[in-house]
Amino acid sequence: MAEPSSRYNPLQRFTSPKRPRDPAALIWNKNQGGIQMPTNRRRWFWTLGLVAAAIGAFGVAGCGRFGCRHGHDPAQRADWIAKKIASELDLNDAQKAKLDLVKQEFLAQREKGKQEREEAFQTILAQIRSKQLDTEKLQALIDRRHKRMEEIAPSVLKKIADFHASLSDEQKEKAAKKFEKFHSYWR
Repeated sequence: MAEPSSRYNPLQRFTSPKRPRDPAALIWNKNQGGIQMPTNRRRWFWTLGLVAAAIGAFGVAGCGRFGCRHGHDPAQRADWIAKKIASELDLNDAQKAKLDLVKQEFLAQREKGKQEREEAFQTILAQIRSKQLDTEKLQALIDRRHKRMEEIAPSVLKKIADFHASLSDEQKEKAAKKFEKFHSYWR
């Protein structure tokens, strides 16, 4: 019988005519340079790996379309955000009413700009598909967006200022800490 080579051959375990039946030899074989798992254990690990990958894939797919949005439309998301702010800052009824006015103003301005956003999307899509980008069109689109923001900012900021004025010093400090924490996620 020939002496086994001291050099590791990765295909040796598949090409050897007879596999050792000793359990210790199956787990540790110095001639092959390391751990060799028995076939049924290898199948078990492969099965576990595939199951874990499937669970991960379904988990990611489940978070896909609506996973982190806390609702399917802007009104539901705004309600969720308002409830979260109210619970975090322990708002009273008057403060909740002012927060609701801020929410309603945001939603109203969003609805007014819906047609403009759709037109902007179609313009950008057409530019992407074109042979050459028209930078003047894109710059005009950006300028329109900035103008729109300048138009709506005063009404929204007035409502936010009214809400801010209704907060106590402790609530303002809580809000500042939450804002710092939120900002730290995006650094």
